[in-house]
Amino acid sequence: MSEIDKINIETETDGIIKGKHSGYIKYYNSGLSQNKQIVKITYVNYSDDGKKFYNGEEIYDGDRTSKFVYSSNVVLSGSEKGENNFKITFDTESNLIKDESKGYASYGGKTIKAEDYLE
Repeated sequence: MSEIDKINIETETDGIIKGKHSGYIKYYNSGLSQNKQIVKITYVNYSDDGKKFYNGEEIYDGDRTSKFVYSSNVVLSGSEKGENNFKITFDTESNLIKDESKGYASYGGKTIKAEDYLE
């Protein structure tokens, strides 16, 4: 079981997960309170293999009574290259809210744009 698997999403928690090779992941979970929850994950030169390095941030901001927003701005460097910078918004029934979603993800020479999936 990984450190992430041990996190109880219902309660407030924070911590640091060290990379096996370098860097760390810092996480914060507000816990679920009054149907709202925020989870923030920050990558700082994180690497388990010494070949791929992650830097950036992911944020999950949810309200079970209105909408859920997932945003990410993460760069992968080293032996593999990639990056993303997007914000995706869903309603309470997991339907994409088109006018509140934007951005892209790139990996392996391919880029996917959020707007291409908003038809």
